[in-house]
Amino acid sequence: MAELISIVVGLCLAGIGVGGIALWLIAKPLHVRVGLLRAIAVIALGSIATVAFELAALFVLPFFPSLGAAVAALVVGIILGIALLKYFLATTKGKAVLAWMVVTVAQLSFAMLLRAVWLEAFLIPTGSKAPAVIGEHHDVDCANCGRSFVVDATRGIHSPRPLEAVCVNCLAKTTVDPRTKPLSGDRILVDKTRLPSRWDLTIFRSPQRLDTKYLGRIVGLPGETVELASGDVFINGVREAKAADQLNLMWVLVNDTVHSIKTPDANEPGWRPAQETSQWKSREGEWEIDAGDADELVFDRQITDRSEYNSMHGSPPRTVVVDVRLDVRVESFEGEGNLALIWRCGEREVVAQFDRSGNAVLKYGDRSEESSDVPAALSAGARLGLAVRDGIASLLIADRVVASLEIDSPKVEDHRSHDEQATQSCRLSIRASKAKTKVDRLVVRRDVYFHGDMGVCAGCTNAPFTLGPREYFSLGDNSRFSADSRSWSELDPALAGRYQIGAVPEEAIIGVARWMYWPLNHARPLD
Repeated sequence: MAELISIVVGLCLAGIGVGGIALWLIAKPLHVRVGLLRAIAVIALGSIATVAFELAALFVLPFFPSLGAAVAALVVGIILGIALLKYFLATTKGKAVLAWMVVTVAQLSFAMLLRAVWLEAFLIPTGSKAPAVIGEHHDVDCANCGRSFVVDATRGIHSPRPLEAVCVNCLAKTTVDPRTKPLSGDRILVDKTRLPSRWDLTIFRSPQRLDTKYLGRIVGLPGETVELASGDVFINGVREAKAADQLNLMWVLVNDTVHSIKTPDANEPGWRPAQETSQWKSREGEWEIDAGDADELVFDRQITDRSEYNSMHGSPPRTVVVDVRLDVRVESFEGEGNLALIWRCGEREVVAQFDRSGNAVLKYGDRSEESSDVPAALSAGARLGLAVRDGIASLLIADRVVASLEIDSPKVEDHRSHDEQATQSCRLSIRASKAKTKVDRLVVRRDVYFHGDMGVCAGCTNAPFTLGPREYFSLGDNSRFSADSRSWSELDPALAGRYQIGAVPEEAIIGVARWMYWPLNHARPLD
């Protein structure tokens, strides 16, 4: 976020400087006496006043949604700018208008140059990369848990009746009229000075129609062989692992106890004590226990690729996801025992165990990795985490990986026969032993699951796809509803014969998406 702010401030200062120089250069032909520093100061003050007015108009216009209101705001902004120039330069109206035109042309030329060689803004129309970046959508407020979420507005718009959106946090349904005016998609800034690295969100021209622009996540680089299996990406026969504390936009929310659920789902209630005799007690989103022997709190819900963003599209088949992350905040801990976060899937079990002495141990079978430099692990407010992602189990403290173990084969041949529908569900739990503790803000997330059987290209049925020297492979985070390298079936005539169907040609790449700048409450880096 700091980087985005510094870039925006830098661009504003550069624009003011360009405008100031233009004003200084035009002042002499207009017989207006103004020095360079004063010219820059005039442009700065005028820009601040004009921008303040336009921002105010931006917040007022939604209450008067018409083209006339928008044009009126623009005209008033122009008049304000000219009036300020006339006042600060103590000149005539005609000279102020001419000076304003010269300054505006200079600044627009500067902006167009930047857009051509460095930075360009894009509006995202669709949700193929949801939830990291969303397109046109409806905002939904869940009455059952008080959480706000968004659903896709590009599908179901012709439905004659309201549709139901499902909150992923509590599984409650909310009625949405798909015919209501949708909100626009996210706005992003794209860096056009470099080619993408793996996992970069990238803007490119569609290989099927070069006049259409797509946003995709690059997973395969030139010369590599790409294969999809078990929901993961394999490069040259080896799984490409994402670190648990990186690419956080690819962690998809499943449940967050900060949103208290009024009526839990009867079949998938969420967090509950493992046994009827358990000492775990819930109070307003917090869980506390005075434990003797080991006592577990379990997350009683099947974790799948369920997506609330797509919830108005019907009920597509769901696939069990075993790559999950559990984060817990410790409110208090007393006693000589320990607190553990546990992941179980079939016969496999991963345990992240913490004690007051500062030891944090990650265990899988007869293997373990210990970190002893975390004395504050069980202090009040501490954030503890356990993640399983791309065959790697990780123990996290304060959102930083401090220990990790490989728990699954990284070789693609061990996953080619993977049956998505036969995958066993994993179960998350929290275990307290010989301790009195209170925890809150229990957050469960799942990793993006890339389906490999959604299209017609060579890379869509788990078959290897070897990229050429200037070709890339693109996927969408919203895998079931993404048009990407898996599903393209043709090439634009300008590309035919030079590239493979399913690949993104280097010459079609526009740039790497670096920042989301609108809406302001979601502004953040995208890497």
